[in-house]
Amino acid sequence: MGFSHGEIFRLLPAALEGRAHRVREPEIVVEDEHGTIRITLGDERKRRLGPFLETPVTDVSIRYDGLSVAEADHFLIRFRLHYQRGGG
Repeated sequence: MGFSHGEIFRLLPAALEGRAHRVREPEIVVEDEHGTIRITLGDERKRRLGPFLETPVTDVSIRYDGLSVAEADHFLIRFRLHYQRGGG
């Protein structure tokens, strides 16, 4: 994801849409009525875009325990929507 850890945590409450969660860095654990979602953040680094521009990058992995494929897909679609950046 093209975000720093700080940006990820700032947007997290909206991205989780009110789901209860706890943070044990580098992992965020979300308890859902259907199961558990584990979001793991990798190390934060920078991506260079030309000689004068760099952006933050964080690898993110998401594991679903107890959710159906449809429930996991629904969560991911909604989660990613909150982290979209503007552009064309």
